[in-house]
Amino acid sequence: MTMERLRVYVETSVISYLTARPGRDVVVAGRQVSTRAWWERAQHEQQLVTSDEVLREAAHGDPEAARARLAALAPLPCLNINDDVRGLAEVYRRALALPDRAAADAVHLALASIHHVDAIASWNCCHIASAQVQRMVSTVNQRLGLPVPYLATPEMLLGEETADDP
Repeated sequence: MTMERLRVYVETSVISYLTARPGRDVVVAGRQVSTRAWWERAQHEQQLVTSDEVLREAAHGDPEAARARLAALAPLPCLNINDDVRGLAEVYRRALALPDRAAADAVHLALASIHHVDAIASWNCCHIASAQVQRMVSTVNQRLGLPVPYLATPEMLLGEETADDP
């Protein structure tokens, strides 16, 4: 029996780690390695999607880096931002007391929920891939009858084969 491919929303932080020059900080370098390993597998084993919000965020900053980010995102289908997404994003934003600068994080969460995505790949462990956010999204979505996306880092989405690696 074959399982249906996991549908994963790729958030901006993942693309940033994927395309950035190798980091000198050990944590950053480790995240880059994990992201690249996940990306290589995920392109074949998972159904990756993104959004116009990610494309907008990826286009900012250094022009060369922005081109690399946008090139990596180019093959991915984009989820639509509609009134349902905007409304749910505002519910999340209030529930998490997100500052204005983090409003896009609520949009990412809402996009995944409204479009019935299985998981969000993110290195934003403050406003997206965290237990607190997972609990809030679960509570809100269950109340609204929406599926609950799994909020995960690329490392978490790599799968069990790497779970015991040192």
